[in-house]
Amino acid sequence: MDYAWSGWIGIGINRMPQLGELAPNIRYIQAYSGHGVAPTHIMAKITAESIAGESDRFNVMAAIPTCPSREDECSAGHCLPREWRITS
Repeated sequence: MDYAWSGWIGIGINRMPQLGELAPNIRYIQAYSGHGVAPTHIMAKITAESIAGESDRFNVMAAIPTCPSREDECSAGHCLPREWRITS
């Protein structure tokens, strides 16, 4: 084996991949909800377009709410029981 990857599965509260910009030179893509292979390509393309100055599609995706308005619902403990039922 030449290469290996491992990591936590990121599951967003609305099951949508999340992307955004933390600072002008820091962007993130996360929470593929276990379906990373297919959406990874388009999310990377949208992010690359944003870096190149074409931010329209990036801005649309970044505007999708990633968390409920109540802060206590954003905790990992809130999602865990539901995700456990789905995956077990």
